[in-house]
Amino acid sequence: MATFKWKISVACENLSSKSGPYCTLMVKSGSQWREVGRTEVIRNSSNPIWTTKFELDYNFGKEEILKFEVQDQDMQLLGSLCVTLGTLVDIPGKVFDCGIEEGLSRRGRFIITTEDPRPVPQNRVKSNFMNYDIDLNFVVAFDFTDPKGKQVEPVARQSRGKSNLSEAVNALGHILEDYNADNLFPAYGFGAAIPPSQEVSYNFSLNQHPTNPECLGVEGIIAAYSDTLAKVQLFGPTFFFPVIEQMVQIVRQQQDKRRYYVLLIVTNGIIEDFKQTKSALAEASDLPLSVIIAGVGDADFSKMVALNAGESWLQSFGCKSSRNVVQFVELSHYLSR
Repeated sequence: MATFKWKISVACENLSSKSGPYCTLMVKSGSQWREVGRTEVIRNSSNPIWTTKFELDYNFGKEEILKFEVQDQDMQLLGSLCVTLGTLVDIPGKVFDCGIEEGLSRRGRFIITTEDPRPVPQNRVKSNFMNYDIDLNFVVAFDFTDPKGKQVEPVARQSRGKSNLSEAVNALGHILEDYNADNLFPAYGFGAAIPPSQEVSYNFSLNQHPTNPECLGVEGIIAAYSDTLAKVQLFGPTFFFPVIEQMVQIVRQQQDKRRYYVLLIVTNGIIEDFKQTKSALAEASDLPLSVIIAGVGDADFSKMVALNAGESWLQSFGCKSSRNVVQFVELSHYLSR
């Protein structure tokens, strides 16, 4: 998985002592705290803004607990704060403002600024859709179903992990990176029994994070896929409707009309909720959303090809598509070239 060194700056307000405060950053390692570094001492200030910046590698999906401690030259604990690195990375504007949790300066505050080290593409791609300048947003969903609809044993799961699914991500993902300004991709899985309950889910975050499904770059997507593949049980049948319907709801609630979404579904199965999927695609046709279905492996994809409606756009349950919203591609026709 790709890692970047995030730079962290620290300031404090309303410290109870002006006697040379300095800040120490520690990272929790097992049951122990490991010191990362210390700032310089700032004399005669209860509102220090330290110039020393801490640098930390951030791996998305790995929880790292940080502790900031501020002491004065008399070694008095003026304030401390525990927070995860993920929290600092995820907050809007990358400025974390929080009251001091422990120490003598209970009325004081920490102001922690995190600098995003990820490169911003020089040529951000924009397109016109319905007379808007559009920001493209890509979402990826992986099929974890066993085509036979049965639980897959560990050996078979390991073999499947080396299948064309990863090859498909490598082939398509690096193209998608050029279109995402922040290089973060929401990624989902469907058709697996999720531990510890082993309940079969048709819509779960690929990185197993309860609230944030984003992965950092193609490497992050592949790493999350491999990690999840080792933990879940593959099940069937293959249902597309839940993940497409979720995207429909996300896009429908989106207030920024300049955003256009592309959902990439990577599957090695045969669709078994065809009518429901057609209904969801017809609903999506009125929204700034397109769906690409990439078939891998040697399954019979004849039903998938039927989704390439062409001029006879999809119609289901009395709802007809207003435009062609889906494209199916059988990757074996291209990866072998």
